[in-house]
Amino acid sequence: MKKQTEHLTMINSGRKAKSSSRTTVDCPDLLNQIKANSISILKNKLDSLFSHCDDLFFDLSNRANSNNEQNLYFESMRELRIKKAGVVNLFGQKLEQQFTLCLSPQPTSSHHDTQSLESLSLVQKDDVEQSVAISSMIKKARASCQEALHTLNIRLDHLIESNRINPDNNPIDPQQICSAFAGSCELFEIDIKARIIIFKQFERLVVGQLVSLYTTANDLLINAGILPKINLGIKKSTSKETTEQAQLQTPFLNEGVSYSLQELTNTLANIRQLGVQFFPNYCYFTQNPGPAMTNTELVTALSSLNLTANTDIPTQDLRQTVSFILTQANPQQPNALQQPDEDIINLVSMFFDFVLDDKHLPMAIQALISRLQIPVLKLALKDRSFFNNGKHPARKLVNLIASIGFGWDEKPNNAQNSLHEKVSCIIQEVANQENDSLQVISEKVIELETLLTQHERRSALAEKRTQEAAEGQAKTVVARQTSHEVLFKQLDNVKLPAEIIQFLIGQWQQLLTLTHIKFGEESPEWLNATQASQDLIWACQFQQDEKSRQRLTKIQENLIDTLAKGLNQITLSEDEQSRLLSTVKQHIEKIQQNPGKNPSQPLSKEQRTLLSEGKSKSWQEMTAVERQQAQYAALTYDFIKQAESLPINSWLSYKDSKTGKILRCKLSSRIEATDTYIFVNRFGFKVLEKKRKDFALDIQQKHVDLMEQGLLFDRAMNNITDKIRTLSPA
Repeated sequence: MKKQTEHLTMINSGRKAKSSSRTTVDCPDLLNQIKANSISILKNKLDSLFSHCDDLFFDLSNRANSNNEQNLYFESMRELRIKKAGVVNLFGQKLEQQFTLCLSPQPTSSHHDTQSLESLSLVQKDDVEQSVAISSMIKKARASCQEALHTLNIRLDHLIESNRINPDNNPIDPQQICSAFAGSCELFEIDIKARIIIFKQFERLVVGQLVSLYTTANDLLINAGILPKINLGIKKSTSKETTEQAQLQTPFLNEGVSYSLQELTNTLANIRQLGVQFFPNYCYFTQNPGPAMTNTELVTALSSLNLTANTDIPTQDLRQTVSFILTQANPQQPNALQQPDEDIINLVSMFFDFVLDDKHLPMAIQALISRLQIPVLKLALKDRSFFNNGKHPARKLVNLIASIGFGWDEKPNNAQNSLHEKVSCIIQEVANQENDSLQVISEKVIELETLLTQHERRSALAEKRTQEAAEGQAKTVVARQTSHEVLFKQLDNVKLPAEIIQFLIGQWQQLLTLTHIKFGEESPEWLNATQASQDLIWACQFQQDEKSRQRLTKIQENLIDTLAKGLNQITLSEDEQSRLLSTVKQHIEKIQQNPGKNPSQPLSKEQRTLLSEGKSKSWQEMTAVERQQAQYAALTYDFIKQAESLPINSWLSYKDSKTGKILRCKLSSRIEATDTYIFVNRFGFKVLEKKRKDFALDIQQKHVDLMEQGLLFDRAMNNITDKIRTLSPA
């Protein structure tokens, strides 16, 4: 039987059975062709990658700040030259194994490899760093090649009859390619620092270009007649539209579930046999001594209530409201009700009990929904399809109002007050109508949907700006931290004139930060800027031998020119630039002419603190308290995985550990550069920013509660049906 593929619609005559495709194409031959092409392409890319890494290690060794660092890069370069051919061949063998395993329905070794990659060990720091690098590139590659990968999986699944193809066993999925490369690189006996450099270049030069590999594989399958046309059933849209659509997916767009009133009433009949003590708050109106009130009389009485004028009418509990009506004719002998009406009153009351007990609904939203108690009860009494009809207007209205509760801030603000006022007016109009027209409620549902859609669009725009601002801020933070680390490393254990130190950690640090933001850490511009600071530090040391003096004379003019060009990029006046360059020249000349008369000093305590800000301490540098905190943080690993697996756009109830106040917010984005989570309110504005570990710790300490995003009516009825079925003796 043909395997089913979700969300897939075939153009032409539809998807044929797999066995029929064997008449036009032979699976092993075609798969072998894809294997040969893919492995050939990837091997060529690896050859280019290792040639690039060879040049990079050579360049880094020339720029090294110490003999140890220089030896590290030289040894890495030597290891690379000796073993790169073996690594490329092993990589090819591992991919060939993946192609063989994809024909078998048994679990593949790649899945096991991936599990080990994604199960980040807290024991070996190097293993964690390598695993994080590999996992990160897999995620990025899958995201950037999503459509090409999806169609390739579908076509391979159609081609291979003996097994179902998915991302876990597609032989050229980023997971399998990255796992094969990581395993092959185990042949290199190099430091983790050099290994990470190779992985970064692999991500840039190989993984970043995988889309062409998938396009080639898809073309081969299409030319062989394997699903030439695939309609994914989704209109293509720009990334902007896609983002907006994702942000506009709110609970009120879904359709409710049907509940059988007959089944519910039968279950209630069983519970009545148990008595009141087994079912608190259940009202037995049928047992009242007075004459039975008809359904029409009850609905009329509910419509006649003047809740505004008569303050004696209980409005917080439907059961009490109904009891008040039944005692109006004769308080000593209240009217009875028919059994179906009693069941509906109890069911509707239970629903509103759930609303008032729902900790995820803000009190303001609970109050709004509670104002619909009598209108909803009247509709349920008049229309017995209320529970069965998932599209019932009254149910949709309740769900729409409840959806506003996501991200509702307990603190008043103008935008929220305006929304509350408009919703309140809609509820008032529904409550004031005398004939309980479903047409009127349907019109109000449309009005509220339109209002919320407009509101969501504005929120999506604000959220997008929030994300962009957070990403820009993160990029700046990383750039500043990186420039601080470079300067700290260069200036540590070095004595320089105070003005030179101030120039480097002041103006030149600004230039380094700007260069990192604009061009990145692997750019020539960044390497030139860091080399200039290193050359300046060297030039401000007294050079005793003739060879060093000759080198100083050779580089001094170019150094001053490089510093001038750098200062020109930051916000300095021409006079200030000239003054700084003149100061640098004077110090270089004075140090070489009269080294003893030009006082030098190391970094001050304040300067060291500034440059080391944000730098993680080693175990040896930590205090006893900090080590204890680090050990405690390690215990939160399971919760770190929970934090990492939390889907974007999840709504949370966040409890402030100090004030106890609840903040309702949405996980808007994860900023990888700073390992930061950004949370926004329902208006798209940032209300919280947490580091991944801090967020995981909050989860562990139960300060975070994932809000249920299903339809309120369905959640309530599921809760009610579960409760009464549990109590039922049948």
